[in-house]
Amino acid sequence: MKICVLSDSHFGEFDIIDEKLKDVISNFNFFIHAGDVGSTKFLKFLSKYGEVVAVKGNTDIYPLDEILKYYEIVELEGIKIGIIHGGGNPLDIEGRVLTFFKDRGGVDIIVFGHTHYPIVKKIDNIILFNPGSCTKNRGWDCSTYGIIEIDKDIKIDFFDIK
Repeated sequence: MKICVLSDSHFGEFDIIDEKLKDVISNFNFFIHAGDVGSTKFLKFLSKYGEVVAVKGNTDIYPLDEILKYYEIVELEGIKIGIIHGGGNPLDIEGRVLTFFKDRGGVDIIVFGHTHYPIVKKIDNIILFNPGSCTKNRGWDCSTYGIIEIDKDIKIDFFDIK
């Protein structure tokens, strides 16, 4: 199973989705979005290609703040994935999201956003994954997305949208 992981898209209702991002999305049929989606338009666009699990971010306002939950836990192929946007100071976001999901029974992977830069690391046997921003990375000259591949092993990485 291959999952496209996005975060911090910040799409407005009238923003045009970049052709390069459309090309990436067209290769998947399952999506995780870690918040700051920006618009229902982008959620509807993703859902044309497959199932979408998304959480609300700190900038997601009406109607997204009523549609999306603060966090989600999904189990795919026997792997528990916790999804949250995160918030506050980016310097200690990893510790906060770890504690949040440990307090809820634990997960194998935590997908989060907020920082706009990609992270893949393992702490306490839990994989932390932030795909960066698919539109507005801070301090990077590119936009990024992630892939979680669940087969016999778990493969996780992020890629530039080229």
